[in-house]
Amino acid sequence: MKKIILVFLFLNLSVFAQYSFNLECKNSHALSSSVSIEFLEGHQGKITLKENSVSTSKYFEVLAETREEVILKTDEGSLLILSSTVKGILLKNIDESFLVNYEVALCSK
Repeated sequence: MKKIILVFLFLNLSVFAQYSFNLECKNSHALSSSVSIEFLEGHQGKITLKENSVSTSKYFEVLAETREEVILKTDEGSLLILSSTVKGILLKNIDESFLVNYEVALCSK
């Protein structure tokens, strides 16, 4: 819960102070791939997918924020959720149209 509160704090700082921060997300079953989430100005940001040595970037906007989760929508319409768990922050691929080969990844700052 504390980690998702930090995400909300950084989101609010990015709105007012134009501060950006990154999250790195990985899945233990897909070690060759990772997802980097960079929150930019306001409620927008960039997601970079790294598969082996190939990188692809997508832009997103924050659709909604609650105490437990942040809902993101990419420029192509994919829905992702950052949620708080005992283990940390999870990235969930909701509609499975996002370009990763797993549904859940553990994130760290």
